[in-house]
Amino acid sequence: ELLTPGTRCGIEIVPHQPEQLDQQFDPQNYAGRLVVAVGDVRIADATGWSRSLSSDHVLTLTPGERAMAQVEFVSSPPVWLLSDTGLETSVSRQIASQFEQELTPDALLIRLKPLVKSGRPRVSELGVKAQGLLEFGDDLVIDLSYSDLWGEARLAAIDELRTWLGSGPGRGEPLRSALEGALPAEKVDTIYELLWGYRVEDLQNEFTSQKLARYLDDGHVAVRQLAHYHIKRLTGNDFRYNPLDPATRRRIAVDNIRDHIRQKGSLLAR
Repeated sequence: ELLTPGTRCGIEIVPHQPEQLDQQFDPQNYAGRLVVAVGDVRIADATGWSRSLSSDHVLTLTPGERAMAQVEFVSSPPVWLLSDTGLETSVSRQIASQFEQELTPDALLIRLKPLVKSGRPRVSELGVKAQGLLEFGDDLVIDLSYSDLWGEARLAAIDELRTWLGSGPGRGEPLRSALEGALPAEKVDTIYELLWGYRVEDLQNEFTSQKLARYLDDGHVAVRQLAHYHIKRLTGNDFRYNPLDPATRRRIAVDNIRDHIRQKGSLLAR
């Protein structure tokens, strides 16, 4: 319920991404929050539970946390909730304008492929994210197969596919089918495993750490980028490795990572 004129609020729901192979999720697998940018709001449900909150405050909507949650202050509401207040950067406005210019009916008709293959990295990235919002899962898998895709766009495809995996049950079989249709047969199992992901404790294991280091030297860019994505996500360290670098430069970084594993026993200390 919006209590005052001009109230602006937003609800953000983000599915949890998987962290292990063929992970099963319950139907309420998400983190959520209600954010009020301007004005006053009251939220209630059929059980009689209710809360009120005002400008610059947030309330969690994450299952299992909502009933006991307190209204908290948020120093800066999400940019998407403030899109007409002038708080967006000039760079983001320029990129949005470029994306809008390329978002033609023809581009939509062929499922945003011209945007994904754009010569502008950020436009390509936005094209991939739009595919994710429209649940073009097979197209996201095809994006992974492009050797010349911008790194930012491939990372977006990885993120969107992992979000899709966590958004509902029974996603493993259609994912494998899409991978088999778009990628070399010898890479399907590896990329399937990498998309499901890992836990912190997996990177505290020497065997898994060595396997990820081996993937960093793989001949397929999607394998390299997925392995590095998880290493950076779980350790917070990029190890000065870039999956798009020439092989000789990558090998130096991989040798340093292997030295790290030998010294520490794994990628991440226990």
